[in-house]
Amino acid sequence: MMLSARYAELVSDWNGESDDEFRRKARALRTLCQDIVELRRGVHYAERLRLDLERFADTKEDDELRSLEATMEETKQ
Repeated sequence: MMLSARYAELVSDWNGESDDEFRRKARALRTLCQDIVELRRGVHYAERLRLDLERFADTKEDDELRSLEATMEETKQ
């Protein structure tokens, strides 16, 4: 949100010409944006990993339950 405001501030008074000062500020904002993107990718990766681990645990639990039920059924026979 703050980065968007900074970009808006940079271009609000921009006359369309790209002088050294404008390029310097734009480059700094682009660097910040890239850092934020990397952080968000890390968060998304961690969340995806958490969901995969949760799904794996659920599957393992289901498999164990089916195995127990099969064993009980065999014992009855």
